[in-house]
Amino acid sequence: MDDLRIKFFTRSCSLELYRLSSGLYRDLGYPCVRLTDQTADGYFFTMLKDTECDIAVNVDEDAFLVNPDALSELIGYVVENGYANAGCPDGGMDLRICNPIVTNPYFNILNLRLLRTVTPPHLHERDVKTFDYAAVRGEMEAAFPTEMLYGRYDFGRTDQEPYYPFFLWMARHFKTLYLRAEKHADGISSVLYMPDNRRVLVPPLVVLALLQIVGAGQNHGAAPWRRADAAHRPLDRRGLPNPTDGAATLLGRRPLGFLCR
Repeated sequence: MDDLRIKFFTRSCSLELYRLSSGLYRDLGYPCVRLTDQTADGYFFTMLKDTECDIAVNVDEDAFLVNPDALSELIGYVVENGYANAGCPDGGMDLRICNPIVTNPYFNILNLRLLRTVTPPHLHERDVKTFDYAAVRGEMEAAFPTEMLYGRYDFGRTDQEPYYPFFLWMARHFKTLYLRAEKHADGISSVLYMPDNRRVLVPPLVVLALLQIVGAGQNHGAAPWRRADAAHRPLDRRGLPNPTDGAATLLGRRPLGFLCR
């Protein structure tokens, strides 16, 4: 881990929101990159072109990491076991009902050093755009750990989001660590974790904590805990569900936080 160059990347539209969320992990000492002029799929190629980064932690600007120190365990596991990506399936999970082969990019750990081993040495968008998922869908579907899925999903979905081709291409050429999500006991949040009964030497639970406080919430009659102004107060003073209550009970693990969607 000591030789890994780790960076946080965020595709951001709100400087205020980015400052609030990144403030929870800046103390880790890793460079933080705010991308403001990127498309939903183009910013992955921007990360790949950063030759001063080996591991990219992709985090939404409305992602609030309550216990970011635990990320190092997950990063180490990804690297040591040869994964190119770790994230939550975009189908078969609470709030995720599309193609589970794709990981939803609200949070990913991307092993850029491994991804750069492809031929040609630099991945171009055309390599992704020309990937024929339909031709290998059967193989990829058969290889997916469907036992972890418990909700609706559709392996046929390829156009839900612009980033789908990138993740489908990556899943075909490299290993993906799929992190299972479950609804939190509060009924509005989700916890994301790695079930240790599915893989050998899986480390203790690593949960991503996220809280949507985008200003758009004001347009939906949002409750106080969703207002952007509430984010100016510490997490434990916002009247939010405590991520250590329920998540720890539900999963019997050390929670990193919660996700409100």
